[in-house]
Amino acid sequence: IISALEGSPAADAGLAPGTEVTAVDGTPISSLGLGGTANSLRGDVGTQVVLSIQNKDGDVSEVTLERRNVDLRPVRTRRVRSATHTLGYLRITQFSEDVPQQVMEALDELKVKNVEGLILDLRNNSGGLVSAGLAVADDFLKGDAIVETRDRNGISDTVQARPTRLYDGPMLTLVNAGTASASEILAGALQDSGRSLLMGQQTFGKGLIQTLTNLSDGSGLAVTVAGYMTPNGRDIQGEGIAPDQILETPEALNPGGEGDLWLASAENWMESHLAMDPQSSSGDDAPA
Repeated sequence: IISALEGSPAADAGLAPGTEVTAVDGTPISSLGLGGTANSLRGDVGTQVVLSIQNKDGDVSEVTLERRNVDLRPVRTRRVRSATHTLGYLRITQFSEDVPQQVMEALDELKVKNVEGLILDLRNNSGGLVSAGLAVADDFLKGDAIVETRDRNGISDTVQARPTRLYDGPMLTLVNAGTASASEILAGALQDSGRSLLMGQQTFGKGLIQTLTNLSDGSGLAVTVAGYMTPNGRDIQGEGIAPDQILETPEALNPGGEGDLWLASAENWMESHLAMDPQSSSGDDAPA
């Protein structure tokens, strides 16, 4: 499990990043394969499925999940007010095709509300369309490199942001072990450019580019052809992105909801930053 989708039965059951699913309804994953596992997890609303799982400490258990429809709203935003400042909160749970447009609309809405700083929440965002992640990075970066791809021969290709950006104010980004793939590309670009401080825990480390070749027996062969690197040349695969500030307090089961201590820490940092540098809300980058 890279991350459980917010609002899903798996998230409600507390299934954490790094947990291994070993069987579905008693049938080992090794027998089901990837496609068979996905089919076994699907079913009618209201029916149940039993997962055999092993956590990162090696403890084995079973969990019963009841299937239901899940709200896939990938972009959520709101204004956060304190006694002295008005902040914007933007949570992206996955990168689907319509996410760039939704992010643009959310940022326009927050600008109308005159937010002084932005908290970008990428926790438990396991990725999705890399093109969508690159488009969102374009909203925050001004001519900076977003990501570098490097093939097996060491040949590199860099994707650059446009010379203008949609949001120009200070920002902070929350990440955790469920932040993976396209969201790691975004987080790495924001960190390397000095555009945003990263706060939270080490990200997942998923940065391979693969092609799938169909074989004659109906199976497929996934071949790694390149990997994603941050603009400063850090390998994402297997390494992940280390945040600038580690948060040791317990993670919230519902990121962005009541009792989210990580979000409270982010708000406190942003308010302190604005108090020390009032001019930063007019467009200067936040220090890394």
